[in-house]
Amino acid sequence: MRLSLDRLSRRAGLAAIPLVLFAIPWTPARIAGVFLTAGVLPGLGLVTHPKMSADAALGIGAALSPVIFATATALAMFAGAGLREAAWIASAVSLVLFVILAGRSPAFSREGRRSLAGASMVLIIAAAYALSLPLADAWWRMREDSWFHAAVADKLVRDGLPLTDPYFAGLRLQYMYAYHALVAACASLAGIDYFRAMILVNAMAIASTVF
Repeated sequence: MRLSLDRLSRRAGLAAIPLVLFAIPWTPARIAGVFLTAGVLPGLGLVTHPKMSADAALGIGAALSPVIFATATALAMFAGAGLREAAWIASAVSLVLFVILAGRSPAFSREGRRSLAGASMVLIIAAAYALSLPLADAWWRMREDSWFHAAVADKLVRDGLPLTDPYFAGLRLQYMYAYHALVAACASLAGIDYFRAMILVNAMAIASTVF
């Protein structure tokens, strides 16, 4: 078995999968498309190399992808785009990076397949423990700092940049907001609320940690 990204046409085909998922009028499909676009593919394009094992490429790629996507979203907004337009621009940038930059990929050795299978099992268990309560209970989704982060994301969507504090009218926000750009973009693309978008971003963090 080989995780092959050697051909441009094959990479383009993989990059088309999220676009197909976005077009399906079913929220889980759009969420899966966002996960691939913002959480896997752009970073994988940067780090895929014959000397790197496939599982290492997945791990590092999953760690870099949200940073790339959030940065592209913020830069598009600095250039004057609204959040929804910035989210689509970031999606295009992420997928183009994957198609253009993904190089020759290493073969999956037997040991590598076992490692990937083990990491996948750990990921499923970790996701079940970390995400089941927030998905099942609104109180778990909205408790503590979630209100603040949702308010900042909503302020970013409604007013754009420069970002002002949602709790103090007219005061510039004294807080980093790349995370909120990522949350707001994921919510816009997937058609979900900010609280569920935070769960999606947490899932990306879990994936990068496990792999």
